[in-house]
Amino acid sequence: MKYVLKPWKLGRWFYQVVKFSIVQYMIIKILAALLAVILEAFGMYCEGEFNWECGTYRYGWVFEQIWSHLMV
Repeated sequence: MKYVLKPWKLGRWFYQVVKFSIVQYMIIKILAALLAVILEAFGMYCEGEFNWECGTYRYGWVFEQIWSHLMV
């Protein structure tokens, strides 16, 4: 591998980015779990179904958009 890529040091910046990414993941994961509980309470959680009447499809798309914008 050392012949293909230059060696790079894992500095402070790298660890800050990794830490920030982990915290982002934890927040989004908690929000998604809470949303699943709420949707299940209202009978809109259709696990394994991909149709527009199910809340998981609509809000899953919203979370995907939020996640992609946070990762930039």
